Amino acid sequence: MRAHRRHRLVRDDAYKFFLQLRADRPAPRAGEPDLVAEALAVVEEIIRDCRAAGVPVVIENLIYQLPGEELSARAREDAIIEAARALNDLDIDLLKLEYPGSPQGCRRLAEILRRPWAVLSAGVPFDQFTDIIQMATDDGGASGFIAGRSVWREVVSLTGPQRQEFLTSVALPRLDRLVAVASQSARPWTEFSRPLS
Repeated sequence: MRAHRRHRLVRDDAYKFFLQLRADRPAPRAGEPDLVAEALAVVEEIIRDCRAAGVPVVIENLIYQLPGEELSARAREDAIIEAARALNDLDIDLLKLEYPGSPQGCRRLAEILRRPWAVLSAGVPFDQFTDIIQMATDDGGASGFIAGRSVWREVVSLTGPQRQEFLTSVALPRLDRLVAVASQSARPWTEFSRPLS
């Protein structure tokens, strides 16, 4: 019964908080703020508020370049993994994470995460996002995806009936295709989650 109640809540309502966490950033110097600790404290406060309201919490993290940094593909993957590792210790219902860049990066996520995660689209082209979902679910144990522009990006240049036609004849079939791809190997979120308190 509680799992069913939770499923209904996840389908009907959740709180999503956008975060830019670089858990791999250098330790602060004396007198400087600890930005990692401060960010995690904010997330913990949001989680407490959501628990009090009985609403699931989704935390979306995006990686950014530190001043003077050139993020190689491997450094970006490492940053995504380290942020996920830091967030994994918190009582988050769903992590919305960037694709780490490779099947190996997805496997690294699967090794550390003890909670469900969904891969975000980051607005990449539809065909590329289809492949990303396949790798994230096959190799990374992702429970699904959260997408926007990858599904409907062309609609912003359309108006009136053309816009509606695009949404009906292109965007909706794209979404159906993504669901079909994810459904093949997505890890059920119920394998991770505990009932709402």
